[in-house]
Amino acid sequence: MNNNQVKALLLNLIYEKRITPIDLIHHFTSYPHNFHHKDVKNAIQQLIRQGDIEYIYSDGNSFLVESFMHPVQLSDRIIIKRLGSSYTKTSNQIVIDLMEGVSFGSGRHPTTRICLQAIDMALSDMEYFNWIHQNEKLLDIGTGSGILSIAAVKLGFPKALGLDIDPCALCEARQHVHMNGLDQCISIYHNDLVDINDQFALICANLRYPTLKKILPEIKRLARPNARVIVSGIQLEESKDWSQLISHDFDVIWQKELIPWMGMVLRPITPIAVKRDKIISKGIRYLE
Repeated sequence: MNNNQVKALLLNLIYEKRITPIDLIHHFTSYPHNFHHKDVKNAIQQLIRQGDIEYIYSDGNSFLVESFMHPVQLSDRIIIKRLGSSYTKTSNQIVIDLMEGVSFGSGRHPTTRICLQAIDMALSDMEYFNWIHQNEKLLDIGTGSGILSIAAVKLGFPKALGLDIDPCALCEARQHVHMNGLDQCISIYHNDLVDINDQFALICANLRYPTLKKILPEIKRLARPNARVIVSGIQLEESKDWSQLISHDFDVIWQKELIPWMGMVLRPITPIAVKRDKIISKGIRYLE
C-alpha cells in the first residue's frame, strides 16, 4: 500500500473520531492493517504539514483532529470554515463562518459534531420540517459560539434564541451571527431558563450530564408537542441513567456515539400517544 493510501485511511479514522496519536499508531500497526510503525508516523507528520490534521489538548490528553485551516464537513450538509477562507458549496450544503475564538462550539469537540449531525438529521425529516411554522423558534441552551443556532437557521429553521451565562460566549455568538448575516433571525441573550415562557419546536442543549439532569424539567416545560429536543454532552457511562430519566417523557428517535460521548434526538411523548399506547395483562404492549 502506497503512502497516499495510508494517509487516506488515517484521515478517514480521524474524521470519524478524535484519537490520540498512540491509539492511531496502534490501530494501523495492528491486525488487519499491520502497517510499519515508521510508515504510520511519517503519514501523520505529512498530514500535519499539509494542514489536514492538527494536535489539540483536551480532557487531559493530546488528540489528532481535522485541521480547521481548511473548510471541514461536519455533517451531510454542514460545512465549517474560518472567516476569510473560501469554499464552493454544493446546492444542498450550508457554510458557517467561524472565528478562531475561545467559546465552546468550534466544531472540534465530538459533542458539537453530534449536535450538528442531529440538527441536520432532524431538519431532513420533511414531515417535521413542513410542520414548523413560519415564526417558530429554536431554543439553544448554552449557545457558546452560536454554531448550533446558525446551522439550524441556515438549514431553514425560521428563528433562534441562544442563551448563555458566559459574557465571552455571548459576545462571540453575536459576532458569529452577524458574520453569517443572521442578525434578523437569531437573538442571543443572558437569560435563565425559568424566565422563558415560550414553547419551542426545536431545543438544543449541548451540556454536561449533571446540567442536563438539572434542567430537564425546564426542557419538558418548554418543548412543544411534536418538538425535537437535541441533547449531547452525555458520556457513555452516564447514558443508562439518562435514558431512565427521560423514558416516561420522551421517545428517542435518533442516537449517535462518538466515544466517549453520546447524543440523542428526542420527541415528547404526548398525552394522546400515551393514551393510545396500552398495556394489557401479561405485560404485552400494543398500539390501537
